[in-house]
Formats: sequence, C-alpha cells, structure tokens
Amino acid sequence: MNYKSSAPASSKGKLLREFHDKYIVIDLETTGLSSTMNEIIEFCGIKIENGQIIDELTILIKPSYPVDAFITSLTGISNEMLIDESDIESVIDEITDFLGDSILLGHNTNFDVRFLYDNLLNLRNTFFENNYMDLLSIVRKLYPSWRNHKLDTTAFKLNTINKPAHRAKSDCMITYEAYELCKNYIRENNIDYKSLFRYRRY
Repeated sequence: MNYKSSAPASSKGKLLREFHDKYIVIDLETTGLSSTMNEIIEFCGIKIENGQIIDELTILIKPSYPVDAFITSLTGISNEMLIDESDIESVIDEITDFLGDSILLGHNTNFDVRFLYDNLLNLRNTFFENNYMDLLSIVRKLYPSWRNHKLDTTAFKLNTINKPAHRAKSDCMITYEAYELCKNYIRENNIDYKSLFRYRRY
C-alpha cells in the first residue's frame, strides 16, 4: 500500500486538554511507522463509561504484503495468523461504526489517528474527525522526572495490573488503566489539569 493523505489538517479531530469519563481506548499494530506506506494489522477499541468497560472490538487484519520478521518479533503477530483474516477495506466500516463520534484515548494517539484517517480517506473518501485525548502527553506533564514516558515505562511506574505485550488489546488495557489512575490522582490532589498544558504543549 502506498498513498498520500491529501486532506487538510483542519479536517482532522482535535487533541483535547480535559478529562472525560466516556471514551474509547484505541490501539493499532502496524507494519511500520508511516501511515502512507505501512498497513494496519490489528485494531482494538475498548469503550469506557465512568471507569468501566462496556464494549470491545478486536480485529486482526490481513495486509497487502507479508509482515516482516521485526514486526513479528515485536508484536507476536505472524503471517500465518493473518492469512485467513479480512483486509482493511473489508473491516474499515466495522471499525468506524464501532468508534462512531466518540472521544478517543491512546498512548501517542496521533499515531493511531493518522493511520485511521488516511485509510478512511483513501478507502471511503471520508474524513476521520474524532477528537482524542493522549496518555503520553498527560504522563509527560504529571511525571516530568521519568527517564522516558513510553507505555512500558508508564505501566511499570504506575504499577498497572496489565503488563505490556505489544498487542493492541494489552496496550489498550494499560492505557485505560493508566489514564484512570492519572485522572484519579489529579482529582484527589486538586491539580488544575488545564494549567499543566498552559505554557508547553507536546
């Protein structure tokens, strides 16, 4: 797959700087980092309301080209696992129907949004406009002394029950748990959440 995102950035959803109690956690596994050159091989979305999981969608997706050894070693997703799965064009409507117009949450959410945006634009000529929150920017502001703010580090530092496995569902579960922990920490300590982003943005 090789295409370009041609729509203006103004047609994309916005990064939100406030907490929400109703949202969908998303995570993608892909064949690489470029949303115009690489492909989605796994999607997970978990619907949350008031801190509780109410629905979930997890899909393996067959790419146009074989998954290389590095991606398999990182994610555990092999070509054998994908051979009988549907391609992205066959499942994109199921994914967008599940997401609806919900607020999204991820870790470095812009990465996932770019892939969804470019696929929806190219396959359906439709803009992906969901607004979203980003756990990465939250933990960077709340815990600036950490050596890094990767999802693995976040899981370790916050002692989440779920542990990293570099699969879409496990990463969604860590993101959900860490977000709720951060949200409770901010509320319990009367932190002005919006002021954290007042002078510097990530």
